[in-house]
Amino acid sequence: MSLLPSDSYRKTRGIHRRGTRALQPAYNTVLQGTLYFVTDEFVIEQAGASAWESYSGPSSGAWVALAFNAGDYTGSGAMTWTVAVGDFILLAYAFLNRKTVIVSFEIATSTVGGVADQFLIIALPAAITPLRTMRGSFFYNDASGALTLGQWTAFATTPALYLYKLVGNWTLGADGTRVVGNAIFEIT
Repeated sequence: MSLLPSDSYRKTRGIHRRGTRALQPAYNTVLQGTLYFVTDEFVIEQAGASAWESYSGPSSGAWVALAFNAGDYTGSGAMTWTVAVGDFILLAYAFLNRKTVIVSFEIATSTVGGVADQFLIIALPAAITPLRTMRGSFFYNDASGALTLGQWTAFATTPALYLYKLVGNWTLGADGTRVVGNAIFEIT
């Protein structure tokens, strides 16, 4: 019995790779079967015969806290939502399985300006793109008012949470709007 590799033997070095989606090589430039961990989407893909194919879903269980970014918070229409670093308490997520995510958020003493409208919007990473439109509830203080129940919507194919009051538009005011909640929804 020979210990020399057969003609069909392939070295395995380089078949496990990692990097962002933008740096991922084309499927046909690597060995078929190569695994690639997409670091900005938390998924593993395998090079197939005609495309990169899902090998595993997002890792589950571990919470990922997102850093504050003022640009992640906007209002709908001509309404603005200003969230300063001191207003930011929490924006984090965890994958419950390959197709389900929980997003936890809390913003305190933020400012709503411009022209009053329906939605306050929290942008989410691309890896958290809803498969279908889903809804749930959250709590808010509008213009320093009483704690009230509102509704969030995660629209299909849009990586964002839309927060709205059950009645009327958001009230304009400085440092008076607080939102806190958890959203659980199916992802692509």
